[in-house]
Amino acid sequence: MPGLKDNIEEYIDLQKERLILNVADKSSDIVSAVGVRIAYMTCALFAIVFLSISLAIGINYMANSQFLGFLIVAVLYAVISVLLFKNGEKWFGQYIASEMLDIFYKDEDNEKF
Repeated sequence: MPGLKDNIEEYIDLQKERLILNVADKSSDIVSAVGVRIAYMTCALFAIVFLSISLAIGINYMANSQFLGFLIVAVLYAVISVLLFKNGEKWFGQYIASEMLDIFYKDEDNEKF
């Protein structure tokens, strides 16, 4: 039966195209999500830098010192860095995995085969 064989080949080709389009869609979702997160992180970094400088200058003013505020802020960042180094994967690993799975499996229930 040439008709059945042709239909099966066409079905397989359509499934390959669907898979390629699905991978392209998920890849673009991941790239856009990463881009947005990078923009958020950049803005947050600038805010933290300027707030840190303001905090250090404020501590300098209250302590009547030229360097004590910057030293205190540096020690604060050192403590935060140690905490992130020791617990960062536990704190952020689950969040990152969850976000990636949400992106990968979004709208999958609505797809029809």
